[in-house]
Amino acid sequence: AQGRFEEALQVILRDNPLPSICGRVCTHPCMAACTRCSIDDAVNMPALKRFVTDQFPGYELPKVTVADRPETVGIVGAGPAGLMCAWQLRQQGYRPVIYESLPVAGGMLAAGIPEFRLPREVLTAEISRFTNAGIDIQLNTRLGRDVTLDELRERHAAVFLAIGAHVERALGVPGEHHAGVLGGVEFLRRVNLEGPFALGKRVLVIGGGNSALDAARTARRCGAEQVTIVYRRTRAEMPADPREVEAAENEGIAMEFLAAPVRFLASDSGQVTALECQRMRLGKPDASGRPAPEPIPNSLFPIACDAAVYTIGQSPDIAGLGVVNGLEKSGRGALRADAATLETSLPGVFAGGDCVTGPDVVVTAMLAGKKAAISIDRWINKRGLREGREYEGPFKTAYTVDTAGVLMKREVNPPALEALERSATFAEVHTGYTEEQARAEASRCVGCAVCCDCQLCASVCGVNAIDYLQQDTRRHLKVGAVILAPGFEPFDASKKKDLGYGRFPNVVTSVQFERILSASGPYGGHVARPGDRKTPQRVAFVQCVGSRDHERDYCSSVCCMYATKEALIAKEHLGAELQTDIYFMDARAFGKCFEAYYQRAQAQGVNYIRSRPPVVEEVAGTGDLRVRYVGDDDLMHAREYDLVVLSVGLTPPASAQTLARTFGFDLDRFGFCKTSRLAPFETTREGVFACGPFTEPKDIPETVMEASAAASRVLAMLGPARGTLIAPTEYPPERDVAGQPPRVGVFVCHCGTNIGGVVNVPSVAEYARTLPSVVYAEDNLYTCSTDTQERIKQLIVEQDLNRVVVASCTPRTH
Repeated sequence: AQGRFEEALQVILRDNPLPSICGRVCTHPCMAACTRCSIDDAVNMPALKRFVTDQFPGYELPKVTVADRPETVGIVGAGPAGLMCAWQLRQQGYRPVIYESLPVAGGMLAAGIPEFRLPREVLTAEISRFTNAGIDIQLNTRLGRDVTLDELRERHAAVFLAIGAHVERALGVPGEHHAGVLGGVEFLRRVNLEGPFALGKRVLVIGGGNSALDAARTARRCGAEQVTIVYRRTRAEMPADPREVEAAENEGIAMEFLAAPVRFLASDSGQVTALECQRMRLGKPDASGRPAPEPIPNSLFPIACDAAVYTIGQSPDIAGLGVVNGLEKSGRGALRADAATLETSLPGVFAGGDCVTGPDVVVTAMLAGKKAAISIDRWINKRGLREGREYEGPFKTAYTVDTAGVLMKREVNPPALEALERSATFAEVHTGYTEEQARAEASRCVGCAVCCDCQLCASVCGVNAIDYLQQDTRRHLKVGAVILAPGFEPFDASKKKDLGYGRFPNVVTSVQFERILSASGPYGGHVARPGDRKTPQRVAFVQCVGSRDHERDYCSSVCCMYATKEALIAKEHLGAELQTDIYFMDARAFGKCFEAYYQRAQAQGVNYIRSRPPVVEEVAGTGDLRVRYVGDDDLMHAREYDLVVLSVGLTPPASAQTLARTFGFDLDRFGFCKTSRLAPFETTREGVFACGPFTEPKDIPETVMEASAAASRVLAMLGPARGTLIAPTEYPPERDVAGQPPRVGVFVCHCGTNIGGVVNVPSVAEYARTLPSVVYAEDNLYTCSTDTQERIKQLIVEQDLNRVVVASCTPRTH
């Protein structure tokens, strides 16, 4: 949505090595979990993936960053399951070898999906990326004919069977062996591998899945004038993708519903001439959950045809495996494998994809390949295969988002060739989004996951402060006392739904507004509202959000003063004419000179309105906000603002319960640490102390005083042990600069706007460069920050400095 297409590609490739393919043929089960479904239409994720990959046709898979391992893994089948497994293993340093019986790689991607849905050049380019990454694909190598499973087990550290399901299930009706009657897999394979061939003018396709639609649309492109799909249920029960059904109808494919094949009729020469069918009606649901078709007596009727293609399901070619002792098979003719680990009954042999589940979609096969790679890596390294992998189904989401107030914005449909034009050619039907369309569709995302775990933050952080390779570590410490200061958490304002946070972009919390006011904040110190970056002229503060209510009837003590402070700073940024209204029940100014500060704010135009607004509404089409409240006259009033700030209260940290259990102390009824009234830093367990807002909401001065008291109490208790466990600090040797001429480095600090708002800091640094003996001078945003101090250390060496002047603020805390 931001136009950062190359970064989007890198995010996609981190988990999906087949994005160009998935962007075209995926049945998008992920879209069913899209929060946008509850508003209008899911975000079209496959079309967006395709757009991104189309921008970089020559892209390569990420480089393997680990050293090669000596073990090789044999993978049987170069379909999506086998390819995914190979790529996952290659990233861990293994050298996978894929054995494919067909003359091309891709499995059903190459043999079963027509070119008008998946162009051959796209598939070929995708496969070449695997071979470029060091994955060996051996074509025309059939298991059971050219190599046996026993040989593979001897040759490789582990074996993954991903042979797919390439055998068409028979209809089981008389005459299906007549000339002109083909299985769908056979028909599509011949067209895909050998090229189009004529079936006749009238073609029937029996089935209701995606393969049936592919066969029907392919027959149309092979010259058939009349193509009819025969299905024993209604359109509502068809398992095919509804979009594909609609596309077929647009191309002139007819549908004969509630008709079941009875027998094929043929001429004297054995050529099929018609399909005799029986009319059906829907009865009670069967095991699939769909209404079961029931025959209507005396309802036989023929449908004339020159050829017929049946595609009612496929099964794996188990016979092709040869004699395999100990490899179990399921009752439906597939291989048997554990649902979570994909283990078979043979040690070191795993199986997944269509050969285990039966015919399924591409992403389900890819998931099997990913799971198999995890199991194979654990098997080779002699680790437990099942730990943390209880099977819960393939697709799961944990996000629940309040979408009230999100405006309807329908999906941008991917452009496609005209129906009459495309039905006469194997050219790709969908031409893909334009940049404008892609960005518009991506902007429909409501961001329900907050963070998509793209990990791009780690790649752009200049000081490498983010490390996704970190692992949790557990350490055992012997201590004489414990002081707990985990702080607090701001109240989650989204729980107050009527106030609009999370629904209206220009409703922010006081914590967010503090960042907006900061020079290092999201807008570089410029005050803007998030929705459209407009400079606000009217700002409302709503007090006691998450405090002094039915659930939390305590006062958070700091909200009144920080709202007052933020209102005054906002006026400093935007001018005295900025309208700032604070809606409050009563002002509580706990602290030295706080009452005077409150009165000063009133004198500078901060308006205090004694009321507790029950609702904040968005003004349609403007992004502005309307605050409704009951005034002193007991009448309902309303005011409009550019920005509303919710002054959120202080709540106990999420870790409070865990800390209480770990250290054995009590919490109060609100979840704060329970302490003694006369010693507010002592918990209910001796030797365990607490300070700060972990015990109750409080301001910084009281927190500091309480921390000092807790530290004093611990020092008194542990006085006899003082110095017994301390290791002497060793400082780096000083450089002897005696007799050297001064080489001065000057570092001038902005300190955000604290200094930079009064002093022209760059000009000070420029002037310092002109002074005698100054060999280097620069200005810094925050000199006390770790990265700036590291920079000063580096410059001392590079510039051979022997004097350093830091022009900064007065606190000695740094």
